[in-house]
Amino acid sequence: MTPRERILAAFKGEPTDRLPYLEVFFGHRAFAEHFGGPQDSPEAAARYLRNSGQCSYLVGGFWWAPGDNYRDTGEGHRRYVAGQLWTLDDVAAMVEPDYAASAKGLETAIAAARAEELACHVFIMSSFHSASTVMGLENLCYTLCDAPEVLHAYMDRVEAYNRKVLRFLGDYAIDIVFIDGDCAYKNGLMVSPAQFRELWFERTRETVAICREHGWPYCYHTDGKGDDIYPLLIELGFSATHGVEAAANDLADIKRRFGRDITLIGNFDIVDLANRTPAEIAVMTRRMLDIGAPGGRYVAACNTLPGNDIPLANMLVYQNEIVRYP
Repeated sequence: MTPRERILAAFKGEPTDRLPYLEVFFGHRAFAEHFGGPQDSPEAAARYLRNSGQCSYLVGGFWWAPGDNYRDTGEGHRRYVAGQLWTLDDVAAMVEPDYAASAKGLETAIAAARAEELACHVFIMSSFHSASTVMGLENLCYTLCDAPEVLHAYMDRVEAYNRKVLRFLGDYAIDIVFIDGDCAYKNGLMVSPAQFRELWFERTRETVAICREHGWPYCYHTDGKGDDIYPLLIELGFSATHGVEAAANDLADIKRRFGRDITLIGNFDIVDLANRTPAEIAVMTRRMLDIGAPGGRYVAACNTLPGNDIPLANMLVYQNEIVRYP
């Protein structure tokens, strides 16, 4: 199988020739340069992905979270920070990003991916994740109680934008749509399951209908505990979910309950990847694969973005265990 064929088969629940591998988020420059040389072109990025055994190239991202919602920490990371209370006037004043401008270079990236037999995926941002990012969770909860019409209006605008993006992308040879949708912490959803369904389900159903029209597998990323979101993803026909955060989920339990109906991507904790020894990482990676791989519908990956704070030696041990499995 080509890398593209491998991951598309995994998303359909079909057999693969070997375990698929894909870091859905990525920020480890030394690892990329190890496999692809200086990362100064789409061709170099595609070469790194193919040489490291991965299956798909992120060719475009279309996130809409208005405002400056990030700050640098003392440890050199960028993190979300608390936002502000919004009003209907604030929602009306939102200015949509220029998705056509964001698509510049899309054809070049797709061509580079195709030359390496990789799939091509894009990202959009779930309206719930956008709202929790720009408002902050505390303000979002206040708004949900005191002015729910503001939250509904905000989410309507973001999902309308997402649908415009997906219709626009119908003219491009993309293969997979990922929805960036953080909605949970380690102990459960950010709001009650009933409130989340009311806010998220129908809006998302209308958005993913466009993916179905184009025959694109659609996948969902969230950190945190997944028990309450995975059934909703399955109900909406999602092909895969990324994260399966090890600190919040027992991979064996999630695989047993949901792994027949949706492909699981990820689970390796980037904190362990940064702080464990190479020997420990080899054992932990093999254990993860032994749980995730049986029966298919599993793609090896970290739970979130592996960054430059991870020693290159650790990344290489982890990657080697994956591409040599079983």
